[in-house]
Amino acid sequence: MNVNREQYFSKVLLFGEYTLLLGSKALITPFHGFSARLECGHLENSIQHRSNKNLRGFFEYLIDHHSMFPPELKLNLEMFESDLDNGLYLNSSVPEGYGVGSSGIVVAAIFDQYNLGFFQSFKMDDLLKFKFFFSFMESYFHGKSSGIDPLSCYVGKPLLISSNQTIGITEIPSFKDSPEFGIFLLDTGKVSKTENLVQNFLSMSDTIPFREVLKNLIIPLNNQCINALIKADVQHLLEKLNQLSRLQFEHFKEMIPIDFRFIWENGFETGDYALKLCGSGGGGFVLGFTGNYDRSISFFNKKGLKIIRL
Repeated sequence: MNVNREQYFSKVLLFGEYTLLLGSKALITPFHGFSARLECGHLENSIQHRSNKNLRGFFEYLIDHHSMFPPELKLNLEMFESDLDNGLYLNSSVPEGYGVGSSGIVVAAIFDQYNLGFFQSFKMDDLLKFKFFFSFMESYFHGKSSGIDPLSCYVGKPLLISSNQTIGITEIPSFKDSPEFGIFLLDTGKVSKTENLVQNFLSMSDTIPFREVLKNLIIPLNNQCINALIKADVQHLLEKLNQLSRLQFEHFKEMIPIDFRFIWENGFETGDYALKLCGSGGGGFVLGFTGNYDRSISFFNKKGLKIIRL
């Protein structure tokens, strides 16, 4: 096996979790704190054996559904199977069930390694086509997928999905003029079960009251946060984030671990920071924003929480 790429990086969906499925804007960025690469050889430990077994399950899913793929997006599944027999595994530092793209990296790596020529004709105009294909592939892991996570892992650049579902590469500001502003991850110490949470959200969104909250409150705030972040308007961003954090606390409480609810409330009560879901929630990482980075870090350290700055 000749590896196409040295490594694939994890991702953080800054905005658009769940609401992306209903047509909201979304903003996703690569995160170099975690990465993975495909390797092939003698399986030396239980982690490598487990990865090989998991990849074989993915392979079997692709075999069963390959006839449904668009003709230009075929995969060399014969080579995939041969590499599995020869000890293919994913050497990954990405924590599973933490909302930073553990399944997205698998999809991106397998597509990159085994697609039959479409990589050579890659154009930015094809991003929607990639998103559709990756959505189909990642459904193996979550039951339903937007495809945006593996797209981010594959492209390796920040992506902006507009409300009409067009996709473009964008840039995340450096915020050099706001040194106390920070974006960070908090470790809940719990693994998230994405598929169950997504199915629960889809059931909730079938009810008129919840759908109205999404349409009239949460999605507009989500989109305003994205606009403010891209413009590096810290004051407006933190104001809207505080409102979004409150709404997620009220309407997405099942996705917030019980022992994090006090910490979540403390953020919008003190105004020091604002927490929001990172991916599906339910565990994994929680995403935070602050205009008082040092004070927020001090608070989290006193609580014994692990924090990672983006």
